[in-house]
Amino acid sequence: MSTSPAITLTLQGRLAHPHSFSLADLRAMPAVTVEVLHAGHNGGQINHYTGVLLWTLVNAAELVDENGPRTHLQHTIRATGQDGYSVVLAIGEIEPDFEGKQVLVAYEQDGRALTNLKLVVPADAKAGRSVRDLVAIDVN
Repeated sequence: MSTSPAITLTLQGRLAHPHSFSLADLRAMPAVTVEVLHAGHNGGQINHYTGVLLWTLVNAAELVDENGPRTHLQHTIRATGQDGYSVVLAIGEIEPDFEGKQVLVAYEQDGRALTNLKLVVPADAKAGRSVRDLVAIDVN
């Protein structure tokens, strides 16, 4: 009987508390479900993803700001998949006091467990910044 590799997500960079998360760690955090329309032929398909808000993870790890208040808006987040594919988001996109997008580190799709984690950016056209097999988040 083969076993699948353990899911691990590394959160690192300009943070006071870098951390690695197991699937159990993520499931123990407050869960959020977002609805995403995947554009395509015949109007597209709607999926529901459940996971942890990216902001929840970054905020808990505490951004490091040496230059005073609101300089955290200069930070970017790079999310990288197992295959090396990576995307970048601005902190202001996910911080609730600014744009507040509900970007998720998803572990379920339509009520079923995903094989690996997925970064889901709900409002992006054609899921351009979604990252499957998510393994690392770097805050710069």
